[in-house]
Amino acid sequence: MRTMTKATAVVLGGIALAVSGQGMANAVPASAEPAPSCVTAQVSSFLGTTVRVTNGCGTEQRVQVNFSTFGSSYGQCLGVLAPGEAKTASAVDLTRFTGLTRC
Repeated sequence: MRTMTKATAVVLGGIALAVSGQGMANAVPASAEPAPSCVTAQVSSFLGTTVRVTNGCGTEQRVQVNFSTFGSSYGQCLGVLAPGEAKTASAVDLTRFTGLTRC
């Protein structure tokens, strides 16, 4: 039983460290402007959450991928995406993708 408790503590500690590292990313402002509809996201939820963002617009776009975990929200700004360019943002397990906004 003690071994199980220690193992659980190690796993939860690892999740906390990973989440705190993500906390250094941009906070999601309450009134963030949504990304244009020509910017699309493909979400994969295997061993975490991975979002592949593709700029289908004719102009450059600055895009932030927003996540939520344990009641808090944060975002990862991908910077400028050229027309046709794709970039990926990833988050730890138990994190969900909540949308795209401009950054």
